[in-house]
Amino acid sequence: MKVCPRCFESNDAAAEFCKDCGAPFQGTEGSDQEVYRDLAKANLHRMRGDTKAANDVCLGILRRFPNNPTAHSLLGDVWADQGDLQQAANWYEMAIDLAPDSTADKSKLESIRERIKLKESAEAAQQIGLPDNPNRPWAFLALVALTVVAVGFGAYALGRFGPAKADKLANTIETPVTVAAQQEDKSGQHPIEKQDQSAPKTSATNLPVVPASDDALLKSLQGAGTEGVVYLGVTEDARDHSLYVTVRHSENETSNLTAARAALEVFRALPETSKAILRVADARGIVFMADATAESCKQAEEAIAKGDTLENQSTSILTRVWAPPAPTDVGTGGQNQSSSTEG
Repeated sequence: MKVCPRCFESNDAAAEFCKDCGAPFQGTEGSDQEVYRDLAKANLHRMRGDTKAANDVCLGILRRFPNNPTAHSLLGDVWADQGDLQQAANWYEMAIDLAPDSTADKSKLESIRERIKLKESAEAAQQIGLPDNPNRPWAFLALVALTVVAVGFGAYALGRFGPAKADKLANTIETPVTVAAQQEDKSGQHPIEKQDQSAPKTSATNLPVVPASDDALLKSLQGAGTEGVVYLGVTEDARDHSLYVTVRHSENETSNLTAARAALEVFRALPETSKAILRVADARGIVFMADATAESCKQAEEAIAKGDTLENQSTSILTRVWAPPAPTDVGTGGQNQSSSTEG
């Protein structure tokens, strides 16, 4: 399978274009593959609520590659998050001009335009003084409908039975028609309004802050994979932006080498990460754990660039190494020995 670097959709290995967004997989100048790290960084800023940082990173991409459609689309997402719907629509339109086959951007633009229409309708209703209570317009319409029926019946009676009989029929209506929703109680308050006052009120400011999507972080790592690491799960600690990363154990190498390889890739794809806790799993469950920091990975990258091997550098990359006790033969009478160590 091949993961699209733009929308993270899974595609066939032989695909040349993403089946969802139409992004090319070839590494042309200014393509998503070439600026993937910056796009991932901008998207991570946006998910964490730092719209200014996300906006600055996207504009930096466009200064170098003005025709990158993903940067335009991501700027549309940033402005939509801030509530500036017209700005968001403008960026989505430019993204579609650059990538006409992008169904994702077309869907986003359609959604934004619907939100703009609803907002304009609400503002117009407020300006002309229409009631904001959803029950009152229906009561008004019901009253109008009853009035029309009464007038029609009167006209029919006048033409069918003559003035005398029509007057007799009209006199049978002794009380006016009232609509319950328009009546007020002795306190002068509308019944619905009075009921609303007793209900608990909520505020948007009291809603809990939603953390960055773990699923989005997992897709970011899967899309940036170049070392053959298979990522199974990612969880972010919102307190210090550290990550718990679970990867599949490779049968062709040791667990610590798989963890070291994943650590280097995590800090390349997500440079804002402060610390990574690597967990290697196989069919038995978690078989290896270790910590890694951005500084240790940076030093290892420099050593590898000078000719050293990842195997030699794995001990400097990983700290607080842990592995479960190795099973022993029951017949020997030996006890399980833990292979946990502190780096």
